[in-house]
Amino acid sequence: AGRDCVMESESSQYVNLLGSLDEYDDGALSVSTAVAYAADVNTQFRDFYTVFRVRVWPTVNVTELNGWGYYCRIATEPDSYVASLKIRRVSYNGLARTLGESANFYFEPDTYYDLTVDALGSDFACSLKKNGKVVANATGSDSTYTQGYVGVLDTRTKFGPHVWSGLSVDG
Repeated sequence: AGRDCVMESESSQYVNLLGSLDEYDDGALSVSTAVAYAADVNTQFRDFYTVFRVRVWPTVNVTELNGWGYYCRIATEPDSYVASLKIRRVSYNGLARTLGESANFYFEPDTYYDLTVDALGSDFACSLKKNGKVVANATGSDSTYTQGYVGVLDTRTKFGPHVWSGLSVDG
């Protein structure tokens, strides 16, 4: 209710991606969006990503993001409402390294959360808020990638839609 710029995705075959055409460097960067998932079918596979300094966008439909760069992920447990935030670096060969992780939190259905990534140089912070209160945060550092694209994406799902509301990029 009262949300603008709502994007809903529900593909069971491909990841859904909304990304920038502009590249951003290692100066101050803040990317934020509101995320929610519907509980109309099941609770599995509710992962959301805010990606930054992505070196390559896919040119065709993909089942996983293969671009090199960083992401902050709401990583969910398939059989519960438990989740954590993870900041990860993805290499050109698809291997990911965790740079930081939050404590577990309860990720409720049918509820908007504000997901924000802040990056400056090699330092990264990711936070998740519900009704203005911090639910989880993670920090990490890495200097592998110094520029790239930003965006949001979700995992493939057969268990109800992922929803974003608004996307703000400051950097």
